Amino acid sequence: MKTLLRIRLAQLLDSFTGKKKKTRVSQAGYLVLFAVLFLVYGASFYMNFFSFGDACAADGTGTLYFAFAGLNAFAISFLLTAFSAGQSLFDGRDNDLLLSMPVKPVHIVVSRMLVSLLLGFVVDLTVLIPAELVRLRYGFSAVQLIFWVIMTILISLFSFACSVLFGWLLSVLTRKSKKKDFIMSILSIIAVIVCFIGIQSVGRLSEYILLDSDGAERMFRKYLYVFYAFGKACSEADAFSALLVAALSVVLSAAVAFAVVKTFFRLATEKASAGGKKYTGGGIGFRS
Repeated sequence: MKTLLRIRLAQLLDSFTGKKKKTRVSQAGYLVLFAVLFLVYGASFYMNFFSFGDACAADGTGTLYFAFAGLNAFAISFLLTAFSAGQSLFDGRDNDLLLSMPVKPVHIVVSRMLVSLLLGFVVDLTVLIPAELVRLRYGFSAVQLIFWVIMTILISLFSFACSVLFGWLLSVLTRKSKKKDFIMSILSIIAVIVCFIGIQSVGRLSEYILLDSDGAERMFRKYLYVFYAFGKACSEADAFSALLVAALSVVLSAAVAFAVVKTFFRLATEKASAGGKKYTGGGIGFRS
């Protein structure tokens, strides 16, 4: 399992850098670069949450503040990992090699899922750490901090489960398609459009929360309750809301993991049907 995890992490780094052979110096350089990018994106989110957090603190809408932050973290993590989840799980280049070795398929699946979970967790942290730092300006509470840590892990698990579920469904639906690459390209374009619309909607949602907090709370409770529960657990250290998010995240993750493990061998080895034409003529004659 440890070896598989190291392989997956190395492949993940290769996918970002485009290089297969790296010295320790270059690896350290890339890690420093990723750390700088993490700080830059984190700083941009901190600035976005700064004025919004001040307004929410003045209105006493801490639940909506963290609900908004959780929704942002989920959306960004899902959009960045949804399409790569199915590809990394079922379309790995080393599938044939690993399956020919004495390695249990469940170990292959778990190692790949853990790396996907780690990637999504890092993405979530770039959003949720700045949100928590803004909140800490108004006072420190050890209990609230503990709840924030737990809820950050749980919302990452929830977004990971949704991403893997999407990737699994996509692999199931396109496993025999001759135009899988074309379908993936179209879906990627749609994802970019959705992302653009989502970025524009974020500003309107924050304005809506500030202008009509009661209406925004009703909207979250009716349509986005998991994020409302996330926000309530973070802002009020509400145990019931935390247990609700925990139950949903764990059950969904377990169900998705079970489905992926059960179908991994078939999806990883099944190829699209050949596109050649079949011979339908009569018998072939020979001259003596």
